[in-house]
Amino acid sequence: MIPPRAWMPVGFPKIVFRLAHASSAGSTAAEASLVGAWSRTRNFTIVGHVDHGKSTLCDRLLERTTQLVNVSKRLLGRPQVTDSLEVERVRGITVKLQTVRMRYNEYTLNFIDTPGHVDFGYEVSRSLAACEGAVLLVDASQGVQAQTVANARLAAAAGLHIVPVLNKIDLPTANVPRCLQEMQQVLGLDPQQVLRASAKTGQGVHDILRAIVERVPPPALTMATEADAPVDPNRLRALVFDAEHDRYRGVIVLVRIFSGHQRSEALRSGHRIQIFSTGKVYTVEEAGYVAPGPIRVPAPAGLYPGDVGYIIATIRSMEEVPVGDTITLAGAAAARHPLPGYRPAKPAVYAGLFPGGGTSYEELRDALYKLRLGDSALQLEPERSSALGTGFRVGFLGFLHMTIVRERLAHEHGVRPYVTSPSVVYRWPGREGDAAKVDSAQQVPPGLSQLLEPWVRLEVTAPTEYVGACMESLQCRRAQLREHRTQLQGADSDTAPADAPTSTTRLEYDLPLAELVSGDLFDRLRASSRGYALLDYRPLADEEAPYRQVQVARIDFAVADEPVDGLSLLMCNGPDTHARAKSIVQRLAAVIPRQLFKFNVQALIGSRVIASEHIPAIRKNVTAKCYGGGDVSRKRRLLDKQKHGRKQLRDTARVRIPTEAYIAALRTV
Repeated sequence: MIPPRAWMPVGFPKIVFRLAHASSAGSTAAEASLVGAWSRTRNFTIVGHVDHGKSTLCDRLLERTTQLVNVSKRLLGRPQVTDSLEVERVRGITVKLQTVRMRYNEYTLNFIDTPGHVDFGYEVSRSLAACEGAVLLVDASQGVQAQTVANARLAAAAGLHIVPVLNKIDLPTANVPRCLQEMQQVLGLDPQQVLRASAKTGQGVHDILRAIVERVPPPALTMATEADAPVDPNRLRALVFDAEHDRYRGVIVLVRIFSGHQRSEALRSGHRIQIFSTGKVYTVEEAGYVAPGPIRVPAPAGLYPGDVGYIIATIRSMEEVPVGDTITLAGAAAARHPLPGYRPAKPAVYAGLFPGGGTSYEELRDALYKLRLGDSALQLEPERSSALGTGFRVGFLGFLHMTIVRERLAHEHGVRPYVTSPSVVYRWPGREGDAAKVDSAQQVPPGLSQLLEPWVRLEVTAPTEYVGACMESLQCRRAQLREHRTQLQGADSDTAPADAPTSTTRLEYDLPLAELVSGDLFDRLRASSRGYALLDYRPLADEEAPYRQVQVARIDFAVADEPVDGLSLLMCNGPDTHARAKSIVQRLAAVIPRQLFKFNVQALIGSRVIASEHIPAIRKNVTAKCYGGGDVSRKRRLLDKQKHGRKQLRDTARVRIPTEAYIAALRTV
């Protein structure tokens, strides 16, 4: 008997887990064998805050279930199995999903790795939909963090059974009693259900494996959160929760097999499959699973309902099989309804990428298109700038997604482009569809305009003594306070560090997305809290007014009274508009070379100058050739001639603006 879920945090959505059972009438011996294999399968994931030991725990689980020592180094030649990208190992975060099949006694354990950041929230929701359980990791030296709460909410919303684990108990700074109290008060967990472990030493790993088998139920044949969705009882359906591109074999699709009540149906080589969103039909060339390398399952065997694996079907582009879509058998066996929850990826942040640092346009183009083959959320549009040349306007899921793409371009392709400052997508009031989108300053007339800007829900967790400084940093960014909650931690003076805070405060704000991506909010919060503050955010739901009206100023720039194309930007017309424009003008004036005549660098809203910097002329000593002092009248003639020449230059000459000036004004770092 599967024990009921032992926790439900206060205020979390109360989603009841449903497990579909098939009728035993008419079952054959082969089908009964399949049912037995299905009942001994567990699909789970590991969630937690950054650097709480998720990848290390996955390695220890693999070592215990495959009887291999240093499994990641022996099989894959990298420090950790789930960190396939260099940027993941450098930053300590999960960017690319991974799946691994393990054998523990007579049970099959399918582990699905998930990114934890809000930028990849849709991908996380689809991968969580492929699981029935989640191991929730908490660092014993840090306690419950911002992303711990966010990931716990996502797992609860997906209806997963939770296995709470307190990791890193071997550290000298570990404070187990305080962390257990936090997990009880913040997450609503029973301390008796929390497992103690150390992924580094392997302590408690067998207890985690037993808990996964005992607390996580067998695979459901319908999604837990789709109670009202139409179900095809006898049709196979597969959820696409991730995909990657191989230059020789095309797209390798990671799927979780769902079905109604028929468990004898399998997805195998030679099957004709259909993608619901595109309607395209392909032939499966290979089906298998990852353990941790790819293992092919030859026909007539295949992937049965409840299984997690991969398929290869000559799919050439990620756009043909988007994450979250449904795969079914083609022809008469096709399901009539897709698995619910699919939606196309929508960029939230836009930035321009232009060749720079010795990179040509062709190299940048090829690198971006190769990245796009494995990242369907990346949107590319050619863009032409009079200053930076030909490049691309790229749409990202969020600020972290933009940073990851830039680092992958550098690490994997050796391309270091110029990146302009990020901008968000505004909307015109009263318009619908693409006509309402505003993602560039050139789409807005000069001056002031009334637009709708996107907002996000921001959660900041910080020690109580630093809350005042954190609130001051947020309120100057147009943030609106929604919740202020102080939580005592009950630190043990014998085990906690001397300077460890004894209570934390959780702040919840509504914040414009433009303030989050275009400023130094992260650095300000960390500096004002001595590094203790943790920040997490999510897009607002439709009922929470995700777009709100704001007066937006289009700021143009002029050098020597000549407007500069490519520098215009959109900014909320607020108290700090002049100061931010002044900062950009000062950066421009510092890199634009001096001329033989004086000129101004100006920022304008419409025809009104809001910031200006004067650049003096280069003074040439024309009287130096008058040896011995010279006649006064001759000196005056020379100075008047110089003055007249400068006046002619000011009227006819144009200031050449170097590329460095545009980079200083537009680039993000």
